[in-house]
Amino acid sequence: MSKLTFYIGTSYGSFGQCHTRATIVSSLYLLLRIREQLPLSSIELSRCASSAGAGFFLNFGAYFPPQILSLAQSQNSSAALNSACKVNAVEHGLPVETCFFPENAVAHVQTPVFALQSRFDTWQLPHIAKIAVSNVSGVESYGHLIATRMAPLIYAAISTNASGIRHAVWLSSCLTHGLAVDALWVDARTDNMSEWRSFQQWQTGALDTSQRAWIDCATYACDASC
Repeated sequence: MSKLTFYIGTSYGSFGQCHTRATIVSSLYLLLRIREQLPLSSIELSRCASSAGAGFFLNFGAYFPPQILSLAQSQNSSAALNSACKVNAVEHGLPVETCFFPENAVAHVQTPVFALQSRFDTWQLPHIAKIAVSNVSGVESYGHLIATRMAPLIYAAISTNASGIRHAVWLSSCLTHGLAVDALWVDARTDNMSEWRSFQQWQTGALDTSQRAWIDCATYACDASC
């Protein structure tokens, strides 16, 4: 029986991007690069999956994107990025380093991924969007943007995929950055399903295609389970 190798990451590193303090080649991108270099027989002998918590950072604002692109270019990090994403970037006249942003890379991810994300990310709001949490309309607007740009991953999670890739998305309305903390992992609910239970059912393959996306309410502070 083939082994299941499970990669777990949090924050920017979980989707294989650069954190503002360090360059991180995440498990997800490292896995993609390894799989590209393995012979087919070796790929067939191993099964891999990845959990990305609070990793969907947006390509947004005047400060954050140039910082990330500059960091990636200065450290020559593009070799770690997914080849298909880089080809697509070049075809659209974009730097290959734009594949460090999840919204650009996610369509090319072949490894099953469980994306655990808050609409109202308390790191992104002040540092990327420059929005105070007291600005309710601004918080909701940025939350809508996160959901919109995650749409390809959400669609992949609920659609029949001929390749057998089984993505899943747990999009919460809790005001937090990290969702994988004890209290939220056990108590938070989306579509009446806890984080741990959603993850467990996805990991064990117990879900059909209609059950792999849990999308919370879209208004600020609407979820009492937080």
